[in-house]
Amino acid sequence: MHSHFFAYLNRMKYIRRWGLMRATQPENDMEHAAQTALLAHGIALIARERYHRDIDPEHVLALALYHDAQEVVTGDLPTPVKYHSPELQSAYHRMEKEAAERIVALAPEELREAYRPYFTPSQNAAHRLVKAADRIAAYIKCVEERQAG
Repeated sequence: MHSHFFAYLNRMKYIRRWGLMRATQPENDMEHAAQTALLAHGIALIARERYHRDIDPEHVLALALYHDAQEVVTGDLPTPVKYHSPELQSAYHRMEKEAAERIVALAPEELREAYRPYFTPSQNAAHRLVKAADRIAAYIKCVEERQAG
């Protein structure tokens, strides 16, 4: 079982974030994924335990770890560029989908369908929770940078 899947995912540590912003503390996609996963898992636990929501915190944790993995192919395109116009947004979403498919295709054949959901965003509660955690991580980064001057 020879595969470049994990080697590609390991490249997340080389993808720098915040390209349009001077950062006192550099951040890469792997660090960001770990932070987002911690936040998303915690939020999912609160949702399940305190509010009795039907959500699997471990599934949310895994979704969060992979949420930006396609950036090993696309790079981290700054948000103002991604959402500049409906045409750019649509093109970027197509490019993200193609990049995710490229990565899934690298997984060992017998695991591809098991990995596919982690690379296929949807509007279900788990994905929405990861998106919220992603935004919280961005907010935390901005607060940290502001405190650092």
